[in-house]
Amino acid sequence: MSPRYFAVLLFAGMLPAALAQSTCATTLTGPQVGTSFQPLDTLIQNAMNTANVQGGAFAVTYQGRLVLAHAYGCADAGKNLPAQPDSLFRIASVSKTFTAISILQLYEAGKLALTDPVFTKWLTNFTPLNGQAMDPQVAQITVQELLQHTGGWDRSLTKQYMGQHYTEPLGIANFVATQEGKALPGTCSDVISAFLSVPPDHAPGTTYAYSNFGYCILGRLVEKVSGMGYEQYVQQNILAPLGIGRQKLGASLMSDAVNGEVTYYDTASDVPSVFPFITGLVQPAYGANYVETLDSTGGWVANTVDLVRFLDGIDGRRGGPLLKPSTIQLMQTYTPAQNFTSNAYYGLGFNMAKISSGIRWSKDGALSATASYVVHSPSGFSWAVVFNTNPDWGASPGSEDLGPGFMTSLVNSIEQTLNPATAPASGDLYTQFPSKLLTPAVSSVVQGATFQPGIVPGSWVTIKGQNLATATRIWWDTEFTQNNNQTLLPTEIDHVLVTIGGQNAPVYYVSPAQLNVQAPDPLPAGPATVQVIRDGTVSATVQAQVLPAAPGYFTYGNNGTLYVAAVHLNGMTVGDPSAVPGTTPAVPGEILEIFGTGLATSPAGSIFPAVALVVDPVITIGGQPATVTYSGIVGPGLFQMNVVVPNVAAGNQPISLTHNNAAAPSGVVLPVAIR
Repeated sequence: MSPRYFAVLLFAGMLPAALAQSTCATTLTGPQVGTSFQPLDTLIQNAMNTANVQGGAFAVTYQGRLVLAHAYGCADAGKNLPAQPDSLFRIASVSKTFTAISILQLYEAGKLALTDPVFTKWLTNFTPLNGQAMDPQVAQITVQELLQHTGGWDRSLTKQYMGQHYTEPLGIANFVATQEGKALPGTCSDVISAFLSVPPDHAPGTTYAYSNFGYCILGRLVEKVSGMGYEQYVQQNILAPLGIGRQKLGASLMSDAVNGEVTYYDTASDVPSVFPFITGLVQPAYGANYVETLDSTGGWVANTVDLVRFLDGIDGRRGGPLLKPSTIQLMQTYTPAQNFTSNAYYGLGFNMAKISSGIRWSKDGALSATASYVVHSPSGFSWAVVFNTNPDWGASPGSEDLGPGFMTSLVNSIEQTLNPATAPASGDLYTQFPSKLLTPAVSSVVQGATFQPGIVPGSWVTIKGQNLATATRIWWDTEFTQNNNQTLLPTEIDHVLVTIGGQNAPVYYVSPAQLNVQAPDPLPAGPATVQVIRDGTVSATVQAQVLPAAPGYFTYGNNGTLYVAAVHLNGMTVGDPSAVPGTTPAVPGEILEIFGTGLATSPAGSIFPAVALVVDPVITIGGQPATVTYSGIVGPGLFQMNVVVPNVAAGNQPISLTHNNAAAPSGVVLPVAIR
């Protein structure tokens, strides 16, 4: 796709203006619940201010009732969007709890045993690379050992793989994929194959050593045993039974954020991206890790309300139960291993701590710009807190992902402040937080150049509304695909699809309030149904009128004047330099390239060679006929007309366009100067 093609669409008014910057740092959102929990709000806000944390959310249940759901600071500081109690955040290693419950459900169903050797009984589709033999100790690793982080991999030790230093095997996923000749970024599966022949750092079952790699393997085990994709299994068997509909696996790039997800703010320096097509340095939150690889070990996005809903659903404190009492007892059972004590140990998916009222479950999570923590306490409380800044990132980790400062101190303060005496005797806030994805809403479907009703097959269409996408971007070169020597345009960007007349429409641009798509071809004349699908949620239908022609120039505006999108043959943009610096006016006698859409039905969905129109359009400038030396389709939905400027007076001259018995709207001008 040529740079000029993109330039035309960009300066021709198809993209909205940038949003103003402001601050939302002092906001607190969520239902008012009296004064009993005010100390919790105060300590969280004070901790955030001290550590320069942008935004966070906190939810508390007592005996299964949601008694507090508050959010603090910014979901997106640049757009002045306050965080909400149901804003979605990356939860990092708290994701492991969903993986563990999945494994325990499969155990309950008799589909696997916790003593099963994972690689010799189940994941036999993974084989060591280069004809090497599986290491005997790796062959012995059991399901339970992976759940308890006693599989043998130890990230506190520095090792080498083919000369590459690593501590955590997943940390060299790109290196491994390169060695295997696979596409980047590297995946969990790439690393599994590579490390089957590498001896673990400890004999399996002897030593607790926190391992993301172990839970990466467990995700593949869920898939193998259940016959379903990992995300699909969790959504159908854990989330849906509890009424949780918003939680999804996250993605690395801001443009791929889930519907309703916050923006992340790094405290660490920029780093090279794991994506080979992104050059230069990036914020660690958006490229230091391939979040998609972390799925079962750290890839989920969730909100705090749904996290406590999940915690209480495991044992049936509210909803569920997801597990039988006997399985929960097994999950809590102390198994001796180095670094464990009988009062503080890692169970099957959670940290377990024996306290006076019973056994407390907890799990923390951390990534660049993400810090999370959940607790299910025998005192009757469950709570979850999560932030979109991690001031501890880069500090020496503790036994898991938690750094030594911000979150550790905050967790201790929350635990000291929560007291059953402060819990309200009645009331439940869950009814205020239905766990559903935001539904896209379409307000208008118009021609992409004139913004008038009426669309033409193959031409550009502008859709306006709300909740249409999370971020703002145009398609990437990497999203084009090849089929039978054809280059096909993407029909999905950032989980956003559009159907027109029941057909998928190629998508060029997405933003929360506007989408630009190409109308499919063919489309019968008359009414056509338009729908936007985002993250699987479907908008209400809107009717658009399909016409054989609806010609219109691409335009750009300045101070109320609408200029035609045209360029001189030297590539400079035509315009009034006093109004639009960097442009130059047309002069009588010169040939201009003028761009538009909707002149006639044109091919959709692929890139094709330029095709000349059989009949040239009729164009006038300043009321005078203009000679058209060429007219044709030069790119998807893009018509080009080479026009000789007639002998007209200087100034902003009106320009008209007629083709196929249809005329472009009036009100567009071409700046002209006399030499």
